[in-house]
Amino acid sequence: MRGRELIVVLILSFLSLKLLAKSKVCLKKEIPVYCEEELEGLHSLNGSLYYKGQYYEFSARRAFSKDWCKSSLLGIQGVMRGGDFCVEFEEKLSLNELTLNRVSGDKKSWSYFK
Repeated sequence: MRGRELIVVLILSFLSLKLLAKSKVCLKKEIPVYCEEELEGLHSLNGSLYYKGQYYEFSARRAFSKDWCKSSLLGIQGVMRGGDFCVEFEEKLSLNELTLNRVSGDKKSWSYFK
C-alpha cells in the first residue's frame, strides 16, 4: 500500500510543478507567428519574440493539418491586432524554446484547447 501512495504523491507533485511552471508575457506590438510545413503535409504553428532583452522561440505542442494551422494563425493575429495582449506558455521563461498555450486580449482570445 505504501508503494501506491508514494506513486500517487510523485504524480501529484509532478503535475503541480507543471502547473506552476507556466509563464505569461504581455505585449503591445504584434510578434511573428507562422505556419511551417512538417513531414507528411502536417503544419506546425511557430513564432518568436523578444522580451526583456531575451529572445524566445515558441511552437504549438505538435503539428496539425494545414487548415488548423492557418485558422489558428488567423485567430492569433486577430488577437494581436487588437493592441494589448498576453501570450501564455507551458514553461517558465528560463527556457528559450517554449510551448504556446494561449493568446488573449481584451476582446478576443485564442487557446490551444479551443
